Amino acid sequence: MAVRAAARPADLARRLSLLLAAALIAAAAVPRAAASDYLVGANAYWLPTYGVDPNDAAKRLGVRLVRAWAFGPDMPYAPGKYSEDALKGLDYFVAGASRRGMRALLALGNFWNAYRGPETWTEWAKAAGGGSAGWTGDVVDFYRDPTARRLYKDHLSYMLGRTNTLTGQRYASDPAVYGYDVLNEPRCPGCDAAALSDHLSWLSEMGAFVKSTVSPSVLVLAGTEGFFTPQTSGVGLAATNPGAGAGCEGEDVLQITKLGPFDALTAHLYWRHMEHMKSLGWKRPGLELYLDWLDSKLELLTNLAGDLGKPFIAEEFGLTQRFFDAEQRKVVYAVLLSHLVQSKQRGGAFRAALFFGAANPALGDASGYDIDVTRPPTGKNVGLDNPPPAPGKQAAGGGSHGGKPPANGRRRALLRAQDPPPRGLAAAAPPPGVAVRGGARALSEAYASNPLDVLDAFRRGPARDACAVSAAYGWDFAQPGARVDAAAWKARVAGVELVDIIAEAAALLANR
Repeated sequence: MAVRAAARPADLARRLSLLLAAALIAAAAVPRAAASDYLVGANAYWLPTYGVDPNDAAKRLGVRLVRAWAFGPDMPYAPGKYSEDALKGLDYFVAGASRRGMRALLALGNFWNAYRGPETWTEWAKAAGGGSAGWTGDVVDFYRDPTARRLYKDHLSYMLGRTNTLTGQRYASDPAVYGYDVLNEPRCPGCDAAALSDHLSWLSEMGAFVKSTVSPSVLVLAGTEGFFTPQTSGVGLAATNPGAGAGCEGEDVLQITKLGPFDALTAHLYWRHMEHMKSLGWKRPGLELYLDWLDSKLELLTNLAGDLGKPFIAEEFGLTQRFFDAEQRKVVYAVLLSHLVQSKQRGGAFRAALFFGAANPALGDASGYDIDVTRPPTGKNVGLDNPPPAPGKQAAGGGSHGGKPPANGRRRALLRAQDPPPRGLAAAAPPPGVAVRGGARALSEAYASNPLDVLDAFRRGPARDACAVSAAYGWDFAQPGARVDAAAWKARVAGVELVDIIAEAAALLANR
């Protein structure tokens, strides 16, 4: 997720007061999570920079995996220059995880401008005499320029080569580290074929470098969001995107996961990714349709990962209370975590899910996603291991559901070689002389102006807007059919806290 850069800490003491495990982790006697375990995790990107002293009652949640940033305004503040104070904050976070039997999933960089984005690396590359490949003035420079690549690889080398000042462990081989994202949400919006080739080459190069540096027990991850591009994976898989514009982000999860260095398929799953759709009268899907889509998407990604012989990790998921109430958010958590529990029951590829995000009460919650993990669970369960059956009928009207459920074998059909090639974007555009209607314009503009996903001029790529508008007219949403009994789930979660659902999932996954 794109996150707003929070205010800088006032003093070193606050930066080093990272007693996060008191809020998130089960008792210290819990064995350290292994890559083969099924895990509930949390995102807390602020942890290496900010600290709070939360209530010990939340230890009972049983969260055993926490994802945070291993980069920031001072990591580095100039090429090869790092604040030791900031690095010690990261040391403290990882050491705290180690003491309490948990593991850390660390992102080494960010596509978004919060904390340290690609434009900074590009600026540094220009100052260092880069530009041998020419400058495009957008994110392509970050992926293409040899000097920018070298500077970023130097950053990877520095972070992985650091020795934790509290534990004496090198980050490359620290058993407390579960895995590394080479970049958080590595998009290449609106990129043409040449730029996409550079993007894929960048991911392969950086992934291979991290893979050659870390110990075999550490996962190397791409930090992808779960999108498909029609040019790469075909229109069938692209139809499972949360909208037409997702196919324009230049981030094909299947193609990237197939790259040798990457050990797992990763996805970030949010309602906010859902776009205005032509088939819904240029409306965004409501919650019920989103739940059906989420259920279908989880099944698809689990099966695709299994076909590749790799685990599937939902690195981020959540629902904002800016648009939905607490009961609806509990239903989303229950549906997703029930999938994870069932995956364990079947020995499936879906191995871990990390909610966004674990709250620092001192920072507030501008996005509406944060969970106050200091609330002690009540011990109530909602039956994640025995979900309600799918509805017998499909709901109709109002942009909630439509179409037929995918036939058996749909996933394999989507991957067949005879899957029709994608239509050209020009052919999908409205006829010449026809003005772009408000809905199509909203599709591109809303996606580009979302305050949590700011596709500014640098990040938008050379043709992102044109791609999104064209795709809006030529893309068909793969209607998932009625798969989730939202009313039954709502009845189950009534009277329980969100932390109860998290704790129940953690307990079910911990049972051997």
